[in-house]
Amino acid sequence: MSYFLKITLLLLLLGFWNPSHAQLLTINDAVDQAIKNNAQINQMRSQLNQKKEEWRTQTGISAPEFSYMKEGINNKAADPFQEQRMTVSQSIDFPLTTAYRLKALKEEERAMEFSIQEEERKVKAGVKSRYVEVTYAIHLQKLRDQQLKLATELYNAGPDEG
Repeated sequence: MSYFLKITLLLLLLGFWNPSHAQLLTINDAVDQAIKNNAQINQMRSQLNQKKEEWRTQTGISAPEFSYMKEGINNKAADPFQEQRMTVSQSIDFPLTTAYRLKALKEEERAMEFSIQEEERKVKAGVKSRYVEVTYAIHLQKLRDQQLKLATELYNAGPDEG
């Protein structure tokens, strides 16, 4: 058995065995805990949140630029520069470009959501298969106990030779 499987079985058995708590760990609770504590799923959700906010930077409107220049030299005046220019400029993409860019971002978001759902289903299937293995092990143990009990009874019921 792999190390991960042994730890999972131990945790599930401890959840069933602990008599001090009246609350048992159900399979739905185990699935919810596994999904909530899965590092890969949490990382994917974080990336999805970043992707959902990325549209703000992809609108096609750049930050405004401010420039200031002085030109023309005059030696006679106290201020040797004759001309002063101040400009504010900002570029805007063609609207269709922005629309296609935002549409692509939405599609990427949907793809990431489907990836998260896929990972959640994999974790759910893994937890349920471990649960089945634990249930099978418990049932097998009960059968072995019954087999031992029957063998002991047969041994004791045999003819006495003495």
